[in-house]
Amino acid sequence: MTSIEVTSLNHINYNTDLDSVSAELNMLPQYGISECPWPEYAYKPVVSFMIAHGEDSLLLKFVVTEKEIRAVNTTTHSPVWEDSCVEMFIRFRDDGGYYNFEINPLGVMLAAYGPERENRVFLPLNLVRSIRRTSTIYRENETNDIEWETLLIIPLKTFMYD
Repeated sequence: MTSIEVTSLNHINYNTDLDSVSAELNMLPQYGISECPWPEYAYKPVVSFMIAHGEDSLLLKFVVTEKEIRAVNTTTHSPVWEDSCVEMFIRFRDDGGYYNFEINPLGVMLAAYGPERENRVFLPLNLVRSIRRTSTIYRENETNDIEWETLLIIPLKTFMYD
């Protein structure tokens, strides 16, 4: 597992303007995601992310470039893994469960907590809905690739099990 440094941006809080948060994250190191855990899928999009913590929130931005996208799931906790999606796992203690956040290009999210994949429980809707987010989809004229970005401001209260 790769370790990363999570930058402190204590001047940013949950209510900070999304464009300002995006601009701040753009100045941070961009970490590439090079693993594709599904060997049956040969195609792998280009994915990177920036991460920081603000005064009261975790700040996360994904940037994805791919040939085509799928985004049909539109409700919280719907099967966004069927769409193009990005995913984040976070664990605060070695002896506890972990949080799983899956987000499609529309910003639709599935969020769960548990000790392993089969025994996770969805986070309450009110907590998931409190996660501020914005998504943008672009088409590259020269390559015809699609780039999409998702920015998340996850309030610390979302991590209710830790």
